Amino acid sequence: MNPSTMMVTGKTCRIDIPRLLLGGVVAGVVLNLITGIANAGILKGDFENWANGMGSHLHPPAQPTQICFWVLMCLVDGMVGVLLYAAMRPRFGARPRTALLAGLLVWIVGRLCVAMDMTALGVFPWHLMLGQTILGLIAIVPGVLVGSWIYRER
Repeated sequence: MNPSTMMVTGKTCRIDIPRLLLGGVVAGVVLNLITGIANAGILKGDFENWANGMGSHLHPPAQPTQICFWVLMCLVDGMVGVLLYAAMRPRFGARPRTALLAGLLVWIVGRLCVAMDMTALGVFPWHLMLGQTILGLIAIVPGVLVGSWIYRER
């Protein structure tokens, strides 16, 4: 069986790869816009204070490299969210609730679990991780919702 094909209750469901890619990219763009605006506005001061306090212990890459990583992360989150939606559609239905669940799953694994890990290791202060985690939820869920709206099967 082709990896883009799935059997559901006796009928074959094909994943529309071009629409999956388009929906994933759009989801990633929405996610990137929301997180970029939120980080530049809401958490900017907290991040600057934390980074200044770290002094020589913090060695981030140059800002253009950081931005490339964040854009790539948003695109991956969007693609995975829309892929989850496409895989869940036959079982849960092609509706916004399914997209919201797919976005929530991406957020749990991609933000909540990472935040717990970074906080437990002492890498970031808990208030920064809490802010990032909440902002991630506010960005990922609508991003996947928009991307899933674009995704349609033939």
